[in-house]
Amino acid sequence: MLADDPEHRQWLEELLTSEERLRTLVDASPDPIYLKDGEGRWLKANDAGLEVFQLQGVHYQGKTDLELAELADFYREALRYCYQTDQRAWERGTHSRAEEAVPQPDGTLRYIDVTKVPLFYPDGRRKGLVVLGRDITERKRAEQERDRLLGREQALARIGQVLVSEVEPERIAEVVIEQSHRVLGADGVGLWLAHLERRELTLLASHGLSLATVESLRHLSFDSPFLTAQAARLGQPQVIEDSTAPGTPIRMSLLSTEQQARGLVSVPLRVDERLVGVMTYYTEAPRPVSLLDLEFHNAVGHLFAVALEKARLFQQLRETLRLREEFMSAAAHELKTPLTAIQMWAQLLLRMEHLTAQQQKGLTAITQHTRRMTRLVEHLLAAVRKVPGPPRLECQRFDLTALLDEAAERAARTGDNPIQIEAARPLEVVADRRILGEAIGHLLENALRYSGPGQPVEVEAHQVDGEEVRVTVRDHGPGISPERLRHVFEPLYEPIPPGASGYTGVVSLGLYLSRQHIEAHQGHISVESAPGQGSTFSISLPRLPPGAEARCT
Repeated sequence: MLADDPEHRQWLEELLTSEERLRTLVDASPDPIYLKDGEGRWLKANDAGLEVFQLQGVHYQGKTDLELAELADFYREALRYCYQTDQRAWERGTHSRAEEAVPQPDGTLRYIDVTKVPLFYPDGRRKGLVVLGRDITERKRAEQERDRLLGREQALARIGQVLVSEVEPERIAEVVIEQSHRVLGADGVGLWLAHLERRELTLLASHGLSLATVESLRHLSFDSPFLTAQAARLGQPQVIEDSTAPGTPIRMSLLSTEQQARGLVSVPLRVDERLVGVMTYYTEAPRPVSLLDLEFHNAVGHLFAVALEKARLFQQLRETLRLREEFMSAAAHELKTPLTAIQMWAQLLLRMEHLTAQQQKGLTAITQHTRRMTRLVEHLLAAVRKVPGPPRLECQRFDLTALLDEAAERAARTGDNPIQIEAARPLEVVADRRILGEAIGHLLENALRYSGPGQPVEVEAHQVDGEEVRVTVRDHGPGISPERLRHVFEPLYEPIPPGASGYTGVVSLGLYLSRQHIEAHQGHISVESAPGQGSTFSISLPRLPPGAEARCT
């Protein structure tokens, strides 16, 4: 036996010689200290060490970790782990350090920073083991709380980034479900939208709820006794930390009976004091909820609420735009028929003989104004039909100067103002001839509209540095004030306000459509103007090399 071994007996005698001094030192230490022999049997442990494994009052001396594990059932796994780390320390032959998490009876963990120092005889036999521990539970809990708070901040940022780009309620609901599982640790979640006029909640999406539960909670009155309805009614988060606790209303915790839920939290989703909906989630284990937890739930709920409200407003805007487009389309079609008839009859009457000068002047005015109204109707139809994004171009190589001549000839029919063109001939470009022609036509119409009687409209076209083509359209009209100049390419914006000198009536969409067409060609359109000095619109287009037709389609 080891007790009969002279060297072992000498070691024990040395320990006994300094027993009083050692006992005082060890017992006074607030940190756990253990002494074990070469067989792993406990020789000595201070009060702090006994308290870690709740071994006070247990005859531990002379027993191994495995033997003690049978006496301290709750700490069985922790003591077995200690046995394994002891063996590794002896095998390495040098001191080792590790953190050990010891479960406590209240369900928490106690963290011990353990250093194990193996002792050996000169011949290599195991002599003993000194185990020094330091209770780092508070530090670990502080680190965990810090990590938890940091994780929550990062989660809020991620949720915000995801939701800021979403405008569909169904997709937002998916994000709510996903983030509730990941960030809030929920086992199941439901998202309800609020209908304030009916004082009712409607289930938008859920996860982890049975079909029976979904049907039971699909429509909830604000006055119903469920936790979700109570959150909507009171406007404050509602919490059930443990549904099995005495006094919990049965109907309040319906999820607990059908979903085996223990912890439940319902968070009202509000924007500017307006209830948007309610989010309720549950956990299968009891869920203590602190004030910090409630603040986090409110922050997450606010993000969800803002996203849902944004989606609601977007849906309203989309519906409003749809109705507006339907009205504009219907109005444009209804206007086009009588305008065509008026113009046709006016042109027929102009061909009659024996018209007085006043009659001829009146019919000419009717013809000109109906043409202008017809163009406005065509612009409205073009804007309504325009799909989002740039138009698809069907490019070809052609002479831009010829296109300018055709556009000027058409525009000149609407008035008496001369259109003067100065351009290189030929001036080849690769572009969509129809769409580019429409853009130039809009600029000419705009120039003629704001030009006084007999004032010329000047058009120039030339090549710049061999890389681009520039077209300018200049009028000698009233000009545009600086505060209105930057808005001229906006739809239905009037460069000259009603009542001001030079105002010509309802504005068209020509400039807006011109910008769309030019930018579709990777070009640029701009304007220079000042009151009383007329306006100059400039178009810059890249002059594409041979073979570039394929890049436009």
